[in-house]
Amino acid sequence: MIQSIAAFSKEKDSYVAGKEAAEEAVDLLDGAPDLIIVFASSLHDHEKVLSGVDQHAGWAKIVGCSDAGEIVAEEEQVYKGAVVVMALRMDGVEVNTSRVGGAGNDSYKAGKKLGENIQKKQEKPSLLLIFGEGLIENGSAAVEGIKGALGKDTPIVGGLAGDDFNFEKTYQYHNGKSFSGSLVGVALSGDFSFGTGCGHGWKPVTLPMKVTKSKGPLLQEIDNKPALSVYEDYFGKHCEELSRGILAKTIYTYPLGVFSKEGVLLRELLKANKKGEIELMVDIKKDSEVRLMVGSRREAVSSAREAAKSAMKGIKKPKAALMFNCIGRSKLLGFDREKEIDAVREVIGKKTPLIGFYTYGEVGPFSKKGDESVFHNETISMLVLGE
Repeated sequence: MIQSIAAFSKEKDSYVAGKEAAEEAVDLLDGAPDLIIVFASSLHDHEKVLSGVDQHAGWAKIVGCSDAGEIVAEEEQVYKGAVVVMALRMDGVEVNTSRVGGAGNDSYKAGKKLGENIQKKQEKPSLLLIFGEGLIENGSAAVEGIKGALGKDTPIVGGLAGDDFNFEKTYQYHNGKSFSGSLVGVALSGDFSFGTGCGHGWKPVTLPMKVTKSKGPLLQEIDNKPALSVYEDYFGKHCEELSRGILAKTIYTYPLGVFSKEGVLLRELLKANKKGEIELMVDIKKDSEVRLMVGSRREAVSSAREAAKSAMKGIKKPKAALMFNCIGRSKLLGFDREKEIDAVREVIGKKTPLIGFYTYGEVGPFSKKGDESVFHNETISMLVLGE
């Protein structure tokens, strides 16, 4: 049996915010929690937040991360500067956690080590939640490392930590302590059901192009021309900051789409160099088919609804929901971002406890439960837990 309670605090004092949110969530549970998930703004002191949460945690495992915006199923659903908490009592469910460092330097090695650590505790978990370093060396490599240890069929869902769109330092939480450069995993097995779903809604605006030169997360050439030329053709002077190695905030919501028989994965550009090479959060293999993508508010909301529908398939009694939502979607939707949360809540039920955060990268199935788990950008990844 799973029971969950979601709570939040807008208190500016970090200790008080953590304590207040945890107290409300834990007090409403029918018994002691087994797991507490925490998402907090980078405006907070994370050690103090976790110290406050710990006052009401008992023996519960405390995990989570910093973020680029907090999501909770309340009248006001999206926050900045808050702390959100979900306390879960999970009778009949085995819960194991692990943390490894080094995700900012060798993502594959860190992912594989995390998978190996989990495997020592649970040979084959039913589900793995991850909370990762937001400034990761290669997000896709981290996921591949985990699958290298646990198997490609292991369902993995989660997101990369944020720092309110500053891209300076992010934090991951494990055992009530905060770290940077880490991957945190939560393995679940036992008497529960779950559903997953991912979607983005972005559409192509160019003809197919081929990656002709790449090296890890450095995209060098597309159609034998500097990769940046794809963006220069569309955005002109807005690419000047990119070519000086400055974060691509001006065109953050225009990712590249990588096309395959499974579908389309979005890839965000971070910055570029004077050679016109683009630095990404993941690798795009040579000979991959890519197109420039553009999002719309209507399609973003629609894709969130479809992701929630996918996550609800086979779930008769939803007990908890987690949303990992890209910060780029928040930038695209602007003041309409709560419409996306509304669409999800209409599907999962407005009484289902929900928390989430705006991420620097999302992990989930390619689109629906049963698909291989992959690393996403500009995407919403949904998880619903049930009996």
